[in-house]
Amino acid sequence: MLFKKNKTKSKVRFEQKEFTSKVRQARNFKRKSNPVSNTPYATFMKRLGLSTWWSQALAFLGLLGLIYILYVPNLLSIKSVEVIGANLSEKTLLETEAKKVIDTNPFWYPKNNLLFLQPKKIIQQISTNPNVYQVNSIIREWKTGKITVSVTLKYEKYLVLANSKVYDVYNDGTLKGLSGLSEEVQWKNEQNSSMTKLKFDYPFTLEENQAFLSQELLVNLNSFYDFIEDKIDQVQYIELKIPTSIKVDQLASENSVNSSDIVNEVEIIEGEGESEDKNDNNTALPQIELPLQGGELLVYLPRSKNDGSQYYVRINSTQEPDSVVARLLLLLSQMNPDRFNQLDYIDMRVDSKAFICLVNTPCSK
Repeated sequence: MLFKKNKTKSKVRFEQKEFTSKVRQARNFKRKSNPVSNTPYATFMKRLGLSTWWSQALAFLGLLGLIYILYVPNLLSIKSVEVIGANLSEKTLLETEAKKVIDTNPFWYPKNNLLFLQPKKIIQQISTNPNVYQVNSIIREWKTGKITVSVTLKYEKYLVLANSKVYDVYNDGTLKGLSGLSEEVQWKNEQNSSMTKLKFDYPFTLEENQAFLSQELLVNLNSFYDFIEDKIDQVQYIELKIPTSIKVDQLASENSVNSSDIVNEVEIIEGEGESEDKNDNNTALPQIELPLQGGELLVYLPRSKNDGSQYYVRINSTQEPDSVVARLLLLLSQMNPDRFNQLDYIDMRVDSKAFICLVNTPCSK
């Protein structure tokens, strides 16, 4: 064919000068690279993974943003502190204490930032106030930059008749001091629904800011009070006594049982024996160390609202309130009115048993 191109043989092509020159040039090729800095800054950045300029620029911008969020006033800054649950004078004082905790952090600490608020330190500081019962909560309001501290202040909850004197006791069990009531008659006639009346006849030594009732006793005492008021009747007062031994197997024989019934698994024993509450006038009562840790509770309830007569329920402070009250409610619901009107006390200290004492019998006081 006229236009047919002759192909160059491979051996001939490899021996051509132009081809060998290109192979030699490719063999001796060296890639150019930028010189690497060996300064301490470059070495440090390389360890951080920031060897290029753009990665360093992004890291710098991120650092500036973090400094702005932490230290420059912005949406996360603390703008106000408010204490709720306190009167005006205490409110102002407690708010000052909370701000003091925030302002006394180290200079490098982002103290005015909601993210780095230290609630535990605020709680510790406010709890040192002698008028504060407890700090309930600390709430951060992100939209407004406000911190709300909820507290419960101490208040006079218990009116205690002890050794012919009347004392005010705070809700945390600490003793405030002598009440304005000077006589037992005034204590009995006092009608203050916000205070619980207690009676305690053992000698004790008072000190300033003395804890009168232990925390465990407070919890149990309040539980019994609330359960009985809710399910049974209004509590007149509660007498606290040191524990005495219970001879369960001798209740029947020692108290001259007249009848014994089983009412829904609650054994009812009616007695006429000697009362455990009778004390020898010549026997000195033991000295008691405060705070009171527990014992027996004599809960006085109205028997008749017409003549003011009453009966009491004897229980241990360590018993389960819901179980005791359920058994007591069952017992009272099946008691006829005549028998109830003769009731002196019910001893509920033994589970599944109830010892009933009627008035004008030897077991009554």
